[in-house]
Amino acid sequence: VRRPGLDLRKVSRFLRGYAAIVPVSADEVRVIPVYLHGRGLQKIAKRARSGIAETGMLAEVQWLSANVSAISDAVAAGIR
Repeated sequence: VRRPGLDLRKVSRFLRGYAAIVPVSADEVRVIPVYLHGRGLQKIAKRARSGIAETGMLAEVQWLSANVSAISDAVAAGIR
């Protein structure tokens, strides 16, 4: 069984690589955790509208909410 969450080291590495090619502003860094949360909610809504049973996305979104500070730190570390 997969536990909810993100590998924050991978998040940092991904963003470091991305930022090496495309400049990322401080404002964009601050909203990335919000985008992740919104995408999780969007996936839940899409599945609900399609009649698909809950598949763990709620736990993922709850994890994102509970760990927003750590996610923000990982995102910022990737851009530095």
